[in-house]
Amino acid sequence: MAFCDRNERMTLDMCLAVPFKIKEIHEDGSALAERGGVMRSINVSFIRDPRPGDHVIVHAGFAIERIREKQAQEVMESYDELVKELEAMAK
Repeated sequence: MAFCDRNERMTLDMCLAVPFKIKEIHEDGSALAERGGVMRSINVSFIRDPRPGDHVIVHAGFAIERIREKQAQEVMESYDELVKELEAMAK
């Protein structure tokens, strides 16, 4: 798992999907989703019957899979650990 965000201080060579929590669903197939306090517009057209509160894996702006809340938390904890280790290595 990795994260691609051009606003981040450190960049990685590849982009992988990260979990988001859907906050709002829009009629056009988009949704407002949150991860770590950051809100993003995502496309949920690949998810059957998306609902506010669902946790989804997002890659390149598309929700590609619904996951359980516990799984989303575990992925983000692993990601946070990875970022800390990479930042320590960059010093």
